[in-house]
Amino acid sequence: MTNSKSFLLNTRDMKDIYIRDNMELIENKINELIDTSESATSVQESFLCRDALLGLRAVRRYYFDTVKLCDPSATYFDACVYGITLAGNSKNTKTKIVTYGILKDTNLDFSQDEVLYLNTDGSITNVAPSTTYKTIIGYSLGNGEIFINIQPPIEV
Repeated sequence: MTNSKSFLLNTRDMKDIYIRDNMELIENKINELIDTSESATSVQESFLCRDALLGLRAVRRYYFDTVKLCDPSATYFDACVYGITLAGNSKNTKTKIVTYGILKDTNLDFSQDEVLYLNTDGSITNVAPSTTYKTIIGYSLGNGEIFINIQPPIEV
């Protein structure tokens, strides 16, 4: 008959060995998600586009591996921003999105320290919406940079 304490100890040892052996894999995955290139110092992920998307548009998770354009004038879930697209992509192609951190783009011409919101067309705006849902995307750092720190939608 097996001693239950011995079995538990062996199970714990096995978990420790598993975690230790997979730590390098976990660290590599984290490093893949953190991009420190010229365009961004941020967390980026790749997803399939449900529809054609323009660059610098807010998207939400649609399925496990798919994103679609956000629309704050529709439902709460359509106003839930997951990230911002870096470039335009056609339907059923992979797109990179920034989910947190600094995003640099010359098309971002907001003044420093402005709060940025989800616009009705999925773009980023410094004007707070007055109907349906207000979703804060982050704030402007000026000089073509924004800090993405997405908040849950608030009903207006």
